[in-house]
Amino acid sequence: MKKIDYCVFHCPGIHLKVRDAVKLRGYFGNLFIERSPLLHNHFEDGTLRYKYPLVQYKIIDGEPFIVAIDEGATLLRKLFFEIREIVIEGETFPITEKFIGSDCKYIGVDDELHTYFFTTNWMALNEENFTKYKDMSHNLERNDFLKRSLSGTY
Repeated sequence: MKKIDYCVFHCPGIHLKVRDAVKLRGYFGNLFIERSPLLHNHFEDGTLRYKYPLVQYKIIDGEPFIVAIDEGATLLRKLFFEIREIVIEGETFPITEKFIGSDCKYIGVDDELHTYFFTTNWMALNEENFTKYKDMSHNLERNDFLKRSLSGTY
């Protein structure tokens, strides 16, 4: 089992649209651009950091969250007291209340059965697989294809 450090930042009282998650990423990525490419997954020269994003931006039940793991969690804890507002499309949202939670979890293979669910939307198909999906005639076949897409076994 691998030990994963994680951290969750939450601003209750600020209400955003689900589509604002990408704007939240842009805001924090630009605000702390000189601190780390982990906040936006781009290096200083503009090239992409082709690795799993260690800092992710979510809108859950209309409220902004930042979820960070490993190096991203360490960075988020360092930035916590510097985050005083959020600006989305020119509108400033002062942060009057904010929370940060931190913990470690172990991930890996075990003998227990686990149930998972999504709290945010996920993009199941790329362009090529979407074409395959559309060509399937039966819902059972489509559902199976989506499940295999999630597990990477198609």
